[in-house]
Amino acid sequence: SRAITNGKSGENYILSGNWHSLKEYAEILQDATGKKIKKIVMPFWLARIGVPFIHVWSVITKQQPLYTNESLDIVKGGNKNILNNKARKELGFNPRPLAESLKDSYIWFKENKYI
Repeated sequence: SRAITNGKSGENYILSGNWHSLKEYAEILQDATGKKIKKIVMPFWLARIGVPFIHVWSVITKQQPLYTNESLDIVKGGNKNILNNKARKELGFNPRPLAESLKDSYIWFKENKYI
């Protein structure tokens, strides 16, 4: 890989694409799947009130919670400055578009009967 041949010892590289909002992500996923996605917008304060109820439901059903306080923190205040300039320049890194990755993932999940 180029990280081995071109990377500098002791250096760190961010191998990222671009930041997308949840709304943009849903729109891209809708285009990739051809299925309508309901975009429900809930204020963060209301989502926070729901965390204890979602936790209890996840314990009862023995499933992962839909969201947690930590996941809300990430969505609301996560770092949107995910620049990959150094990896592009030094490693020749060129990430593929999110839409392409989501479409391929959807096809794979469908072909393997996960959806």
